[in-house]
Amino acid sequence: MTTTRRRPRQWSRDLVLKELKRLSREGVPLTTDGLQRNGHGSLFKAVKKYVGNLYRARALAGVPQPLRAVERFEIWDKDRVIRVIRQRARNRESIARTKVPLKLLRAARWHCGTWAAAVEMAGFDYASVRLQPYTRRTKRQTLDELQQLASDHPEWTFVNLYRHGIYGAVRLYFGSLKAALAAARLKDWPKQGRWRWSRAAILNAIRQRRAVGLSLAGRNVSGLARAARHYFGSWHAALRAASVPEHELPKRGKPPQELRTRAEIIAAVRKYLTHDVPVGRQIKTQDRGLYEDVLACFGGWQAAVEAARLEGKAGQADRRPRRPSR
Repeated sequence: MTTTRRRPRQWSRDLVLKELKRLSREGVPLTTDGLQRNGHGSLFKAVKKYVGNLYRARALAGVPQPLRAVERFEIWDKDRVIRVIRQRARNRESIARTKVPLKLLRAARWHCGTWAAAVEMAGFDYASVRLQPYTRRTKRQTLDELQQLASDHPEWTFVNLYRHGIYGAVRLYFGSLKAALAAARLKDWPKQGRWRWSRAAILNAIRQRRAVGLSLAGRNVSGLARAARHYFGSWHAALRAASVPEHELPKRGKPPQELRTRAEIIAAVRKYLTHDVPVGRQIKTQDRGLYEDVLACFGGWQAAVEAARLEGKAGQADRRPRRPSR
């Protein structure tokens, strides 16, 4: 059994005013909340489109404007202020000046002079109930707190430590989190989270790329280069640690934007297929230049893989693709 989809109602200015009159006779509240709760959301949108707002639409339709709710006037005196303060204390609610309702605070100032005087009249020590101002940690307190956090939360990562709020004091006294952890004599904490790189893994990745003839330019391996800068200080320092000869080091500075031919792209893709090198989504971060050339020439990585498998070693005509604008 097929069901036909109901076509949306076509509105006009006259239909909007006519519908408002009908709903007013039926007792539907002609307010934003009233129309939405009673299933007339399309009418509310039509009012905004053809009339402008509900107030003007009600006036043009000749229906009465809804009455606004009148706030109940409350009478306060000193006894009531003291009674409410004591009631909040019994309910374990804060009686600090910034945590009480505004009407209670105004009544206390009017009848008692200040909020502190009202709290004292209620039988409480104002110094013990007020919120203490923020006090900056000392250098020794920062180290002690880091050691306590490492003991209480051994599973924490850098994100947890950053959200805790101690990171500002760490930057103030030590300049970096690494220096603060060293001063606190903390090792292997916090955990690396999803970060899986290490010095040995970086060197192995560089040697593997060099062995299969892949590019060692830092712009083509943004993820690996970022990890190398973290552990070695710079991308070139990591390459030298991996025993890469000086004549094979990529030149510093931004190289010219030379695009590879179709045959060169297929040859580079074939290197990934014939060697044990991770491919798929990782190609976007491990070889950014090749990834962009593949998108420009083939539209996607899978299409380039299929072309490399079909054409074999024979290259096609020298056609230089156009790099898409970022």
